[in-house]
Amino acid sequence: MDSLSSALLRTAILENHSKFLRVWTLESARSACIGLDRRIYFDNHRQCFFLDGKDGRPHTLYTLPDRQLSARVGSVVMYHAPVQRYPCTPEEQCVCLLMLTIDGHLKVLNADTGQVLRSVYLSTTIKFWYLSWANYLHTIQVKSIISPHPRRSGSEPEVDSTLMTIAIFKVQPLELLANIPIDKKAHLHPMPTSSPRPPPPHAHLLPMPTSSPCPPPPHAYLLPMPTSSLCLPPLHAHLLTMPTSSLVPPAPPHALPSLSYSKVFGYDIREVMVQEDILVVVHCSRYYRFYSLPWILANCTVLRTEIGARVAMEGGREGIVGQEDFGIPITVKIEECPPVLFAVKSGTETGVTFGGSPTVYITSQPHDKVYSIMSFPTGEEVGQVRAGASGESSFHSDVVEFHFDDYQKILYITGTTLRCYCISHGYDSPQSLVTLYNIDFKQLHVQREQTFVTQYGRVVKRRKPPPNVYNDFSSAIQDVDYENEVDLLHAVITLPEGQDGTKATLCFIDEPTGRVVKEVPLPTWEPDEDNSIYYELDCIIHLVHSSNRSLCHYYRLVRH
Repeated sequence: MDSLSSALLRTAILENHSKFLRVWTLESARSACIGLDRRIYFDNHRQCFFLDGKDGRPHTLYTLPDRQLSARVGSVVMYHAPVQRYPCTPEEQCVCLLMLTIDGHLKVLNADTGQVLRSVYLSTTIKFWYLSWANYLHTIQVKSIISPHPRRSGSEPEVDSTLMTIAIFKVQPLELLANIPIDKKAHLHPMPTSSPRPPPPHAHLLPMPTSSPCPPPPHAYLLPMPTSSLCLPPLHAHLLTMPTSSLVPPAPPHALPSLSYSKVFGYDIREVMVQEDILVVVHCSRYYRFYSLPWILANCTVLRTEIGARVAMEGGREGIVGQEDFGIPITVKIEECPPVLFAVKSGTETGVTFGGSPTVYITSQPHDKVYSIMSFPTGEEVGQVRAGASGESSFHSDVVEFHFDDYQKILYITGTTLRCYCISHGYDSPQSLVTLYNIDFKQLHVQREQTFVTQYGRVVKRRKPPPNVYNDFSSAIQDVDYENEVDLLHAVITLPEGQDGTKATLCFIDEPTGRVVKEVPLPTWEPDEDNSIYYELDCIIHLVHSSNRSLCHYYRLVRH
């Protein structure tokens, strides 16, 4: 959308006589979700609706036949491939759905027709379950469940120490890049015992206490961790091109080889993920260690192949990569711990988030309830955000994150308070944290309740606030997002109304000033169910999920 169209749409949204009215509702027996380019999917992606239909209501794009339970969709990502070459493959000519099914197939579908453009079978033995972006619109990662290993005695060797397996694919078109098993311990191989290998030359920059082994929590393989808490800028590229000789010094010539186990990542691994060109390992000790993925692929690859190629595996087994009863083979084996690029300790709920320019990162200390903004890679503290600094109590967790459009800004969400900070720095002065604006939605609502209009049109101010109970559980900021086309930040606020009711409001916030410029009531909010609000230009989509149904309410901008 060009700048003129964006300005006109912003003006239309903020006009006093324009409203968002509910024009369409649909109930589904299974879950509903939102896709790119104004699409809504129902019934496990079996039915698709396009928002811009006749009379401003969604219309059906396609409805697929009912699938078997084993062929249902587990995870989905959606992308629109830019045309980069001619002639184009079918995957590069349309909006595509990339879905991982329960039976282990990775499928590429046409988002307009539901036609399967490509299907790859992953494995007959590994249960792949999670699909997400590794590098948005470029590479994806498909992760298996965490393997539950039985406890063993100290002298008993471990037969299989694989924690999980991560398959990395390139999209547009779909290509296999790597299939990496994450081992807590490597297999038997010769290694020096008399003279230990010296640390990398940059190890003095990473002072870390040695973490004690910590077994993963029970049923950890059933509890996936979010991967959206890590965002790495391309500024770390200079760390990925270090010469191999400087990272791994050769063993001394007099070392005597012997068969032994070498530590790879350790037994206290809690989660592993790929973000851009970085392999991130999370430990139970709350340490986040970052490794170079290009270095791992260059030094640990044991097999180079592609989808559709015939390969021979150990034991004489042959097959075609990606076909049924064969899947994709292991292409990378990490037998020694790669060089650590960066390491930091942070809370596992919030993770580590990178942003800003110069680059900074956010860490948390859950016991002290402090969020620290640190300079990368020096580790100097830029500022702190203390949880509960607003003085209000809340049952909801505090959130500190970078702004969706401007990584020089940091948003702090606690209870019904939204605070925006800016990372400022001069030519000679160090970086510092400056407060731009602070919005207390509950106090704003109380101030408006203190005035009322009589039947003669007079505005009267109350002497005391109305006797209403603002309980801490109902009063909260449920969601915050940003629409770059109209340069508006929007937040979903819930406040108690009456004795048992809850009032939900979508508030539009002017980005430079932090002023609430428009409020849209959401009468379809159900406080006892799972609610999700999506705003896109001239429409609002409200999804309500319960144990036996899903409701989709569609609001459209109307000018009177």
